Amino acid sequence: MATVGHIELPRSGGPFIEAGPVPLEPRGSIPLLLHIARDHITSAISSEFLLFNHRISVDTQSGTLRFSAKQQINWRSPVEKVARWKWHVRGNWNPREDRTPSLVWLGIFWIGMLLGFGLDAKHFLGKHPPLLLHLHAAVFTIWMFLITAQVLLVVRNRVDLHRKFGWFLAAWACLMGVMGPVALYTSTMMDVKAHGVGPDPFMCVEILSISSFLILLAIGFSLRKNSAAHKRMMILSCAAIAAPGFARLMEYLQPTFPSTPLHFLFYIYYGNILLVLLMLGWDLIRGRLVRVHVIASVTLLTCLCLNSFLFFWKPWSDLTLQWVTAWAK
Repeated sequence: MATVGHIELPRSGGPFIEAGPVPLEPRGSIPLLLHIARDHITSAISSEFLLFNHRISVDTQSGTLRFSAKQQINWRSPVEKVARWKWHVRGNWNPREDRTPSLVWLGIFWIGMLLGFGLDAKHFLGKHPPLLLHLHAAVFTIWMFLITAQVLLVVRNRVDLHRKFGWFLAAWACLMGVMGPVALYTSTMMDVKAHGVGPDPFMCVEILSISSFLILLAIGFSLRKNSAAHKRMMILSCAAIAAPGFARLMEYLQPTFPSTPLHFLFYIYYGNILLVLLMLGWDLIRGRLVRVHVIASVTLLTCLCLNSFLFFWKPWSDLTLQWVTAWAK
């Protein structure tokens, strides 16, 4: 509750004379409302009325009109109470309210990546990986800083820079689309040198990660004029590539590799699932499910489940063996 102080107005219709401190709304709508009220008061009798959802009391005192207004200030945008399960095409709430959640989801993404790759760094570097894998790591790490900078720009109200900088991120994502397959090929050749030619069914994880990332990012970029959908799709694209970091963390905590599709799903993809469910759960609680985000999230979760079965599917393993054999020649 915020109370606007008394404002004295001469009956002659002169300018406002402030009689006390007047806390104003950001857009200064209270003085405007009082000015409208003054022009419409024709009676010198005390009265009270509601003007544009502002309660205004009118008092007559010795040649002046004294106004005191109390306003229920809702710092959130006025949103109709809707069913939690309602799907929104566009957000009908204040876009600022999506900023902090985006930062939280990105923070969880960072934690998984830092812990996973940090704990695995010694083991990975001990293999003396080629330069291309170092370049791949640099490109994807820089992406994390870039997307974080984008979110922070919005949080700091620098949306103008955010929009300009977005084109650079789009170009950088194209570079990631190249470095992903390059890293897949390079790491496969490392394994061939170390263990000889053999099937590599784990390719399905790497292929799904980079392909889903690029698709979700493209959708998010195309929806940049739809703030609610854009934010969610961009963070969801990051969730699509969460497996490499989170899986390394799980491998460090539980070295036993899964032997069933269900175990594989939660062993490799628990980070992806966690981020997707947190985002959907938060929106569900707030009644802000965005249609394109819900569809994309469910599709991503379905692909993760199918990929877990694909890893153990014999025809897929035979196909990867053919690829590895061809690459090794």
